[in-house]
Amino acid sequence: MCQQSAYRAGIYTGLFVAILAVPITKRMGFDKNRIALTAMSSAVVTGYFVSRYAYQSCITSEGFLTAMRHIDTAKQSEASHSSIDMEADPPAMEHLFNEASLQIYIPNLDKTHTKSENDILNTAQREFAFYDEHLDVYFVAKIPHDVAGSEHTTTVKSLFDQLDIQVEAAIHESAVHSSPPQSQRASVRLSSNPSSPRTSSTQKRESMRPENPPYYTHTLTTRGKESVSTIIDADGAHCCLYQMSIPVVYMKTRSNTPHLSITTIASYRPLPEAVDDDSSTDESEYDIDSFATINLLQGLNDGKSHSFVLKTSHMSETNPKIWNILSGLMSSDEQLLQRFPTEDQLRKHNSENLTQTPRQTSTQVLTLKRSVRKIVPVRSGISVKMRTTNASMADKVITMSVDLENDETSGCPFEVEKVEVQVANAVISLAYTKENLFPMTLETLDQMVLLYRVTLLADGVSKPAESTRKFQSRYTQGPPVTTQPVMDERLQPQRVSIHVLGAPIIDGVRVATMHSKWNTVLDVSSMRQRREDNVVSVPRLSSVLPGSSGMQTPVSARGTHTPKSNSMSGPRSEASPSGTPIDANQRRRMVMSMPPAPPVTRKPAEVEVSDGIVVSFTVSGTIQVGRIFTLQIFLVNLSKHTRRFQVIVPNRKRNYTDVMNIQPQAGRAGNPLKDLPIEPYLEDTEFIRQFLDNETQEADLVALESNVRLSPLDPSTSQNVSIRFIAVKDSLHTIDIIQLVDLDTGFVTNLRNVLEIFVESA
Repeated sequence: MCQQSAYRAGIYTGLFVAILAVPITKRMGFDKNRIALTAMSSAVVTGYFVSRYAYQSCITSEGFLTAMRHIDTAKQSEASHSSIDMEADPPAMEHLFNEASLQIYIPNLDKTHTKSENDILNTAQREFAFYDEHLDVYFVAKIPHDVAGSEHTTTVKSLFDQLDIQVEAAIHESAVHSSPPQSQRASVRLSSNPSSPRTSSTQKRESMRPENPPYYTHTLTTRGKESVSTIIDADGAHCCLYQMSIPVVYMKTRSNTPHLSITTIASYRPLPEAVDDDSSTDESEYDIDSFATINLLQGLNDGKSHSFVLKTSHMSETNPKIWNILSGLMSSDEQLLQRFPTEDQLRKHNSENLTQTPRQTSTQVLTLKRSVRKIVPVRSGISVKMRTTNASMADKVITMSVDLENDETSGCPFEVEKVEVQVANAVISLAYTKENLFPMTLETLDQMVLLYRVTLLADGVSKPAESTRKFQSRYTQGPPVTTQPVMDERLQPQRVSIHVLGAPIIDGVRVATMHSKWNTVLDVSSMRQRREDNVVSVPRLSSVLPGSSGMQTPVSARGTHTPKSNSMSGPRSEASPSGTPIDANQRRRMVMSMPPAPPVTRKPAEVEVSDGIVVSFTVSGTIQVGRIFTLQIFLVNLSKHTRRFQVIVPNRKRNYTDVMNIQPQAGRAGNPLKDLPIEPYLEDTEFIRQFLDNETQEADLVALESNVRLSPLDPSTSQNVSIRFIAVKDSLHTIDIIQLVDLDTGFVTNLRNVLEIFVESA
């Protein structure tokens, strides 16, 4: 085809040249023959060259086109092969790590949920956290399918298994710090030691560490372990979830809106390739037969050479000329022999050993790091308040109230499972109720008040006083032994711990149980261990003597004696009877030395309690040792509202010998007595029998009923209460304390020295 095209091009070109040559030759004055010859020769020559050139050009153009076709075909085949190779070879893990999407999820889930990974990703996230909560946080890594491909699940799983996840938690004052982007591009670092990487200064500046120091740091390492990650497909990407639990610790902040900052740092460092150790140990090296036998005493038999061994050991190297002269003068038998290795030889030997050690290869591993941060507000779940009120100064009893309130700032209900209150060196119990109140749900702005009865004990620091409460025979006699009176001791502040177990209910979901703890101090410095028997009131002008029909309180010089009430509402409530105190022994002598007087009827002792309550005490009939008598308590409500009271006779453990300075009587010879403590919860008959068989030195009057609750007292009404007592010894005794408890307010009023009673012998 190229040849025909060349011929045609030559003919056409020759004709064209011949036509042009005719007029040109005519102008030049040629004749007809010469014009024809010139035109034909021009046409032939031009046609020949044009046809030849056209032929070569055609061949060249076809080759070029063919070459271009081959190039296009090669490109297409290369592209197809590259696509095939791309499908066969997985992408680089560094590329996948850099293209991955990192997020922090805080789903609103229960602690015992059984949801799958897809359900966790679709669950609504928490908008706030609570103090003392263990927050479940999920670190989510996503690699899109268009980056990794949907077939390379093994490669993606291998990448997720080689990640090191480090989480840090810190408390910020407020959300002033602008939240950084959810994910940061990977930063590259070369580490010469994969096990302990060093952090460069540039990495420290670029790392997303919070300004406040973190209070919690945890690293989740899956390197070198079995596969722990689960790959799921969600939103067109390979997803992997790493679960972590972060405690939210209470920290003092100057701002009212603290925030929790959670920073997660993902590090990818590929595992170093294992280096095969080709060096094998030659077992023949430790063969005993290969060692030469050395005679250490051979030098002694070498003659003259032995004396020159040490002196000329280095002469051959330091002074070679002298060495040659000496060697020439000596015979062959007297040649100097070097028996010991020189320092240079040892040095050469060590250098040879060093050169033979296997070469050490330094491995540099590429380390990639990416970080992501999330900030959520922090709230307080339950606010706790504690208030105390002295209930009984003599028995060191305190009424303590614990208020639990769900503040409006919580924004959700709160379920209280359990409340535990602990007081150091004290016995604590729930007062006025023993019902199981928990669990209890507190809505927003709800408040719950718990009352506790706290009985303070000895702190264990000071040595307790020796107890003298013993059962001894009434016929036992012994010389009195003087004892020192026990001084009042100021109680030390006691530590109080309040534990609250509960969980918030967020959007109908009850999260994990929170353990909150409050520590405070119970200030009991105003309370003292009172010994009322050490100090008594002024002597009465008249006493109640046997034979009288009504046992009344003796009247003072000005009339009816009214003891002061002691309302335990604070430190200032501590009061003592008016008058000049005297010794108890002197008081007893004064009373017993008075002559008998005819029975008289006196007005009952009246005690006016605060808020319009009047109380009087009366005892009728003759009282004898071992007989039960009744104390009548008459209460009048002069206030304008209904009152509810409870009368309590405290079971005080009085140390009579310390108060009266009387020694305990020793048992008779041959009949030692066994120390038996008094049981506080004996039956009446058993209690009376023990006291009739044995008497104690401190027992005078024993109340058989120590807790009586009154019916509600309406305004301007009265009520009579009877409390049974038993007299143990014949003497003049005083009912020194009776407590009146207001059930509405919880306040306790101590009525002291309410009545004096004379007991006859049986």
